[in-house]
Amino acid sequence: MSQDAVQSLEALGLMRYEAELFVALTKLEQGTATDISRVSQVPRSRVYDVAQTLEEKGLVEIHRARPITYRAIPVEMALEKLKRRHERGLQEASQQLQKVQRERTLKRARSGEFWIINGLENVTARAEEMLQRAHRSVLIAVLLPRLVSEEMLELLRKKSKKNVEIIVASSDQSLLSQLQKAVPSAKAILIPPYSSEAGVPGRLVIIDREELLLSTLGEEELPGIPHESAIWSDAPGFAATVGLFVEMAAKALRSK
Repeated sequence: MSQDAVQSLEALGLMRYEAELFVALTKLEQGTATDISRVSQVPRSRVYDVAQTLEEKGLVEIHRARPITYRAIPVEMALEKLKRRHERGLQEASQQLQKVQRERTLKRARSGEFWIINGLENVTARAEEMLQRAHRSVLIAVLLPRLVSEEMLELLRKKSKKNVEIIVASSDQSLLSQLQKAVPSAKAILIPPYSSEAGVPGRLVIIDREELLLSTLGEEELPGIPHESAIWSDAPGFAATVGLFVEMAAKALRSK
């Protein structure tokens, strides 16, 4: 018995005994329950019900005489049938999983979520994920160059080419120039320097007025690498409200 053939059929959706029986009949061309059990691991007492299942799947023919004999359909036909069944199964699984995902998304859209994210690398990864999802607008405010990864710059370039509105803000003129050079179409805002005993602002990322990431910097974890903590949210109206206040503040700064 070729175990590789059996395992291949199992991968296409057959149960163990079904695969064993089909391979046995392919080897025998046709045979009785005794013949099948002799060349496979299917017990003689199980041959009939397993073969009946395969008959229902269109893979085996049963000649109900004395003795009952069994015959597998040609391999090419069997594989084509199994392939179609497998593809239908994958399509059905995809549809059902997408339905579950949509229900989850709708539930989240109604209530929104808030997450605390710790660590510079983790916050950067979330910022990059957000930029990948942006379809209409991006607002990014950052005070330190190390908080803008190369991947973030590349994503901003790509989004600008897709006509996504991009606003960048910083109190670091050289960083702002770097952002403008990377994304010439971006609106740039120079904001006043800020520091506090309570911590240093890290970065603010808002996409599509729907998702927000806001971080602060603490003491250094390693030399030159500060600890960063952030809050992420997609709660309805939260990102839009913060974004509105930022734009109002920017207008006030420009009018001075």
